[in-house]
Amino acid sequence: MAIVINGSGTVTGISVGGLPDGIVDAGTLATNSVDSAELIDGAVDNSHLADDAVDSDEIAAGAIDVAHLASGVGGKVLQVIQGTWYASGFTTTATGRTASGYTISITPTSSSNKILVWTTGQTYNATSGNWSAVEIRNNTDGVISNSHTTMGRDAQIEEHFTIFHLFDASSTSAHTFELYQGASDAGTKVYNKAQLFAMEIAG
Repeated sequence: MAIVINGSGTVTGISVGGLPDGIVDAGTLATNSVDSAELIDGAVDNSHLADDAVDSDEIAAGAIDVAHLASGVGGKVLQVIQGTWYASGFTTTATGRTASGYTISITPTSSSNKILVWTTGQTYNATSGNWSAVEIRNNTDGVISNSHTTMGRDAQIEEHFTIFHLFDASSTSAHTFELYQGASDAGTKVYNKAQLFAMEIAG
């Protein structure tokens, strides 16, 4: 087809790809003439972005998850769950661990992640001659933390406890964690305050 320059200021007869490279530059393009519909996948990569060109305003909620992190990039905190309880006593058995009823639940986003659980608070024995130990139990997997804090035998002596334990997520099912008391003697153990936290860490 012949190329025709029309009197109206238009040109006809140019096929796709008929213009030489470089003939169309940024000055030739009208403002807002190129949008996302004209860009092919992968057309814009790191080399085409100015420093600090992308900030939080350009990132949609949930656009970046663990699957979009580079290999070896872990340790990101994905979610935190907290429970707090005040001034509650319960009676332990004479032979070992007793559930406190203080529980929190967290649902991991990936089975390869970790769950960092910790507890802090104050507790005391209501009667003398007894000792007790505060522990964290993973009720979902039936795992007791290998860390614990032992309370003394004196009555009404308040003691502070802090325990950390790192559990494997192992699945994306909900995991329930609970404060447990271990005791050598039956008796009432009182929490003036107890807090339990669960934090999901990217694997």
